[in-house]
Amino acid sequence: MLAEKDVFPEFDKDNQQLVDRVLIPELINVKTDDRKSGKNYNSSQTNLYENIVESQQDSICRFKQDFTVTFTNKAMRSLLVRDQQDIIGTKLLEMMPQFLSPGFVNFIQLDGENQPEVFRMRFDGPTESELWVEWSKDHIWSEKSDMGEIQIIGRDITYQKSLEDELRLSQERYYNMVDSRSELVICCSPSAVLTFVNRAFCCFFNKSQDEMMGTSFLDLIYEPDREAIRKLLMSMQKEEPEVLFPWRIIKPDGSIGWQEWKSRAIFDESGTMIELQAVGWDISERLEMERALKESEAYYRATFESTGTAMMMYKYDMNIILVNTEFEKLSGYKREEIEHKMKWTHFIDQRDLDMMISYHFQRQVDGRKVPDNYEFRLRDRWDNIKNVFLTVAVIHENQAVVVSFMDITERKKMEQALIQSERRYLSILNACPNELSISTIDEGRFIDVNQQMCKTMGRSHNEIIGYTSLELGIWVNPEDRAELVAMLKENGSVRNREYTLRSKTGREIIALVSAEIYEVEGKQCMILISNDISEKKQMERELARLDQLNLVGEMAASLGHEVRNPMTSVRGFLQLLKEFESFEFYSEYFNIMIEELDSANQIITEFLSMARHKNVDLELRNLNSIVMSVAPLVKADAVAQDKWLELQLNEVVEIMLDEKEIRQLICNLSRNGLESMDAGKKLLIKTYLKENKIILSIKDEGNGIPREVIDKIGVPFFTTKEKGTGLGLPVCYSIAARHKASIQLETSQAGTTFFVSFDLPDSEYC
Repeated sequence: MLAEKDVFPEFDKDNQQLVDRVLIPELINVKTDDRKSGKNYNSSQTNLYENIVESQQDSICRFKQDFTVTFTNKAMRSLLVRDQQDIIGTKLLEMMPQFLSPGFVNFIQLDGENQPEVFRMRFDGPTESELWVEWSKDHIWSEKSDMGEIQIIGRDITYQKSLEDELRLSQERYYNMVDSRSELVICCSPSAVLTFVNRAFCCFFNKSQDEMMGTSFLDLIYEPDREAIRKLLMSMQKEEPEVLFPWRIIKPDGSIGWQEWKSRAIFDESGTMIELQAVGWDISERLEMERALKESEAYYRATFESTGTAMMMYKYDMNIILVNTEFEKLSGYKREEIEHKMKWTHFIDQRDLDMMISYHFQRQVDGRKVPDNYEFRLRDRWDNIKNVFLTVAVIHENQAVVVSFMDITERKKMEQALIQSERRYLSILNACPNELSISTIDEGRFIDVNQQMCKTMGRSHNEIIGYTSLELGIWVNPEDRAELVAMLKENGSVRNREYTLRSKTGREIIALVSAEIYEVEGKQCMILISNDISEKKQMERELARLDQLNLVGEMAASLGHEVRNPMTSVRGFLQLLKEFESFEFYSEYFNIMIEELDSANQIITEFLSMARHKNVDLELRNLNSIVMSVAPLVKADAVAQDKWLELQLNEVVEIMLDEKEIRQLICNLSRNGLESMDAGKKLLIKTYLKENKIILSIKDEGNGIPREVIDKIGVPFFTTKEKGTGLGLPVCYSIAARHKASIQLETSQAGTTFFVSFDLPDSEYC
């Protein structure tokens, strides 16, 4: 078999295409022509063909019209991943799924419709990489001069395909980028025929991209300018490929506008222009503004003097070039002393100089970063300091700055006086120990409040100002405010009226309210001063309760001995008579009378326990121990009522207590709690330390205490029970008073909690 170099001595990879596309078909034609003439092939010719095709890098395959494969070269077998004996005689379309595509089948058929000259197909390469092959087709004539076999030659175009994809992606990126620009972008041939226009260009001329493509952009230029623009573009050289120029264009409405274009020419290696790329902007508005500015200069000079405001114009180098008469008055200098002789920095106080110089240079770079209006201190001819408010306007084209000055010295003095007045007002307002507020009369919308008002209401200043008292729910009874306003309008003032207010937390506050009419900015308002007397009222109630308890206790102490002695005698005779058989019929009556006497004696005992001067046996005791000792009794009562008891006893120190009285206090409060609950509910007894106090809390899960009853809690003989004496809670209050403790309660629909607060051991009775 001949080697490749023997057949084509100059063969190399660069000649591969020449071999594939010229020599192989030529050899094939020689063979077919010889067959037509009846000549026989010798083995050397066959070997020559096989050597050539076997050594090709392209995949070569021959098959019959029924697609039966008759020959493949090494490259084709590598593509099919099969040996020669497995391929010859096999149907081509059965070898790979890719061959079954309708496009490829149409491509290889002899009578296919619209058959392409080449066909591209993707394969999965041996290393699982993507492989692209471009197929070409030749018809091989048989000896009978009809189509005997079909030969396909496949070239690996994977690298070429990747380059094409990258080129396509690059072009898409370029077109997407320029298509999203607001500037006008075009590409055209050297003869000015448009090959690309972006969306902004189409929108400007109100035409679609299809309408613009293939037309000459010179047709869009105002006719008198076309020839000059054409010559300018054609004169561009490779050494200077860019040019910036304005031109007049014809707008869609037929009017004439101005555009400015930056054009760049693209040249090939020989220096021949192959494309023009250009980016343009519509400058019609800018030119119109420049024209209007020139026209306004005359008006500007006329108004510069008549504006009534001090004005100055200076250049970027800080030299003053123009001032008006008002600035002469402001500065104390004559115009001829200032213009072209002074810098504007001469008039600036040293404290503001650095700031204003910094603004001056920043304004030239980016005016958005510095203010156009601000205050500064101006120093006049006699070194007097004046507060001035200035306004700056920059004329970049002329590198000039125009400044107007407003003398606000007197206004600043008034502002300072107002600030001082407001400070005194706030000082007085917040120095008031009572709650003070200013609100509109009609709406009750708060204008101002002092710190004590915020503290009492449990709200910040911002949570009150701007809201009405009804929106904040400050009045427990909104009718009270209506009554107060009516009295205020009738009498002009209100003094020490008692109302109930509500804080943010819902705590009700009893307050003495006084009010005056006060005018704020022409609107009638109300100054309201309230004095929180809730603690005073509570103290008065506690004192009244204690006085009642003491009175009952003193009465019991005075009458107890005289009443108990006769009762004891009567009880003894009743027991004696009960033993006689003759009175056996009346035994039940005797028992009832004895029980009633015992009940009366118990009431007297409770009366005596409320006496202020009752002796108490105080010893160091642990409150938890006392609770634990009485807990079985309370638990027994709870179980009997189908309720349950929970203890939460935290560590507490020992204090001076009378154990019997504390046991009685716990029992009384616990029984009241159990009686207020339905079956299945829980009673919680808890001890803990809080704010230098030992707290005993007893909480039930009843329905709570009605509001109208709360003020009567602890009053002797007041009870809500059918068979109650009304002495249980008064006794508890008396026991607490003898221990220098206090009792508070919290109640809601979820239940009631009684808190008994004992002082720590450093209290005076320890």
